[in-house]
Amino acid sequence: MPGNAQNATEDMQTGKLSTKDIVLIGAFAAILLIQKELLAFIPNVSLTVFLIVLYSKAFGMKKTLFILLVYVLLDNIIMGNMGLVFVPFQYIGWALIPLLLCTVFKRVNDPLRLALLSALFSFLYCWIMVIPGVIVMHVSVGAYLAADVTFELVLAASSFVSALLLYRPCYRVLSALNTGTATTVRHE
Repeated sequence: MPGNAQNATEDMQTGKLSTKDIVLIGAFAAILLIQKELLAFIPNVSLTVFLIVLYSKAFGMKKTLFILLVYVLLDNIIMGNMGLVFVPFQYIGWALIPLLLCTVFKRVNDPLRLALLSALFSFLYCWIMVIPGVIVMHVSVGAYLAADVTFELVLAASSFVSALLLYRPCYRVLSALNTGTATTVRHE
């Protein structure tokens, strides 16, 4: 397995995505989309921010940005929102998480601090989405924020709790998968 991990590392350094990287990007984008749809019956409760934080720490900025690109495009195709009003803002809102975690906050690895950042990222995403919301709904920023504040708090709380409780065990699994050190079970 060390050869596989070395090849994956070399591919990422040269800017090439390996077949494994492409499969992982598709799989983890699908996980983002599926969990969002499964939890859609509870307004703004999701694992999206937690998963983006987890992906950013386990896979780095480049892979996470690709995961987010696939996720945002699929989400908007399914929801019928492929206009230029929502897609760029949604991608920017989610992309800020890996951009900040892999640069400004790259040394933050403690679950409590990551949970606090997850809550902050939830608000940041919601505030970025105010722009297309105001454009589409033709309401003032103040009215939009007043109507959205409860949903923002719910998203921040669910992001905080999920990161606090799930980050450490999930990170171990994903980082092992990313480096090729995960053990496999063979059925003979």
